[in-house]
Amino acid sequence: SGVSYNNSTGVITIGQAVSSTDNVTFNNLTLNGTLDANSSADIADTLTLSKSSGLGLNVTSDASFGGGITVVSNSSIGGTLDVTGNTTLSNLFADDISASRLYVSDGIITMTNNVLLNSANVNNKKTLSI
Repeated sequence: SGVSYNNSTGVITIGQAVSSTDNVTFNNLTLNGTLDANSSADIADTLTLSKSSGLGLNVTSDASFGGGITVVSNSSIGGTLDVTGNTTLSNLFADDISASRLYVSDGIITMTNNVLLNSANVNNKKTLSI
């Protein structure tokens, strides 16, 4: 492949069709501007967003994840977080917590505001302060 020029016709070719309806393949692509995908995108490997400041990913509509999510930095949620199933948290700071059942295997829970709790299990002689 590669770029070639035909002297007799004046046509430049790059080894594949690149019209707006063709399926085009590039080995590496650097884009200096906005990428606007007006349809779905299928990323078969890791998507890395390496913006140095501000929002690296801004989801403006509902999102669904078929696999797990790992958050490796401080994060905040500006609305309601509904969780079904078991959830493991090593540190949780919240203004309001509503739970039908709270199970603590090892740690201290201190709640000072708006506590609605139907049952709680605290193991290993730790403290539950309400």
